[in-house]
Amino acid sequence: MDAIETLRAMNRDKVRTVPGSANTEFVSRRWHPYVFTEQGVDRRFYELCVLSELKNRVRSGDVWVIGSRQFKDFDTYLLDSKRFAELRDRDGLSLGVITDGNLYLNERCRQLEQALGTVDALAQRGELPDATIAAGELKIAPLTNAVPEEATALMRQAYALLPHVKITDLLLEVDRWTGFSRHFTHLKTGQPCEDRTLLLTAILADAINLGIAKMAEACPGTTARKLDWLASLHIRDETYALAIAELVNHHHRHAFAEHWGEGKTSSSDGQRFRAGGRGEATGQVNLRNGNEPRLSLCASYP
Repeated sequence: MDAIETLRAMNRDKVRTVPGSANTEFVSRRWHPYVFTEQGVDRRFYELCVLSELKNRVRSGDVWVIGSRQFKDFDTYLLDSKRFAELRDRDGLSLGVITDGNLYLNERCRQLEQALGTVDALAQRGELPDATIAAGELKIAPLTNAVPEEATALMRQAYALLPHVKITDLLLEVDRWTGFSRHFTHLKTGQPCEDRTLLLTAILADAINLGIAKMAEACPGTTARKLDWLASLHIRDETYALAIAELVNHHHRHAFAEHWGEGKTSSSDGQRFRAGGRGEATGQVNLRNGNEPRLSLCASYP
């Protein structure tokens, strides 16, 4: 934030050169050759570096935007400290764990000693499930395949009926169906990208985390400079959002999509928390996650 204040002071006083006291600790190795020159700190690249780092910090949550719904302070998701203290003092947090740190650790140590004693007794009798101890070595039996052989054979037959398609050809075909590439417009002119193949190549590099440089090496006829130039002008968060919306709408309009439900919401991953106290009544038991009531928090989008 010191760098932001420095830029504000420079703009206010109409200073063109960056003062020697300016903070430069945040300048990454990638920006070094541009920011630091023989004449000193370059004003334009210093400002661009500050804005780039600020963008990254906002995305990571280190910096928040007051009034924003997406980039707000993480503490706003939590209980107010005073409210938390009140609930904790009268045991109203409805947590499934002991809130006192020392008591929690002692209880966990007791459970661990009890479990180790049970395992030791089973090992001495040679009754460990799916495991044996011989000559001081623990040997665990390999997992058996839960999928029947008949299902595996049917799966192979089904896959054999499908044509082998390159992912690049698949992207081009999906684009012909939906026209999602038209949403990746130019940053300044707002026009769609003229080189659709190069655009999809840059999108693919981003999708599979291969990177621009390695994608250029894998694609004869193109260079990392071309891909990087196109990505910087056409590929942004807002263009991705529009393209994804185009694909989702196409799925929603497809007749086969009705077999999967109404299509009003989609759930993307989640995390389960043990429910205790009054929260046990609202928790659900799923044997995959144990036999205790838990609550699942998922990211759901309309």
